Amino acid sequence: MLNPAPRATVLSALLQPHTFLPLPRDDPTPSFPIWKLPDVSILFRRYLEAGRMVNVYDWYESFSQVIEAQRSHLAPAADEGERDGQEEEWKMHVQARFVRALHTLDLIGLVKHTGRKAEHVMRTVYDMPE
Repeated sequence: MLNPAPRATVLSALLQPHTFLPLPRDDPTPSFPIWKLPDVSILFRRYLEAGRMVNVYDWYESFSQVIEAQRSHLAPAADEGERDGQEEEWKMHVQARFVRALHTLDLIGLVKHTGRKAEHVMRTVYDMPE
């Protein structure tokens, strides 16, 4: 009677997290741009766009661009002097979010570390889920 498909469910949740999250009350048909997604979903979408080997630095740069877009949409603009003081702290915050999302993908088995190239990981999912 029950036939769970954990792989399909996990991939579906990473691609469409809004189906598992409560809908906002003010918008019954919300649209979810990439910057509104959870960090793991953002990283997974970039994962699917990469080739067989993923350069971790390039992956981080792609992730940080989305997080910067998120920051510009959610945070009011700060003064120049105040922004300079917060920039290093913000970079560390983005790095921590990236590492946490990367570890989550690693924990569920979506990345494989290589011995050949230290700055690369291998993808373990190659087909595009529906």
